[in-house]
Amino acid sequence: MKKNVLKDRIEQATGPSRALDQAVSDALNVPLRDYSSSVDACMGLIHELFPTAHWHVGRADDGVSMYATLTKGRHRAESTNITVPLALLKVISQILKY
Repeated sequence: MKKNVLKDRIEQATGPSRALDQAVSDALNVPLRDYSSSVDACMGLIHELFPTAHWHVGRADDGVSMYATLTKGRHRAESTNITVPLALLKVISQILKY
């Protein structure tokens, strides 16, 4: 699976999905983990793929959504989603193109 296809799958995700976890594992050649439901798995993925990147997560202004930012060098990605893991997966997929 190509990374742009993975990005589309992440963008369409609405919650935890074992199929999405498998797609992340296959596309990025990383161990299968619960990426779509686990903050720890996503943080491990960030540290594995982008060891020097800066990240931040928090609650969005609407009080419901969560947001994530990921900065790698001069490139910065931002995303909101209903869960932290999905917000993190979105910023990971955005930074992959750099």
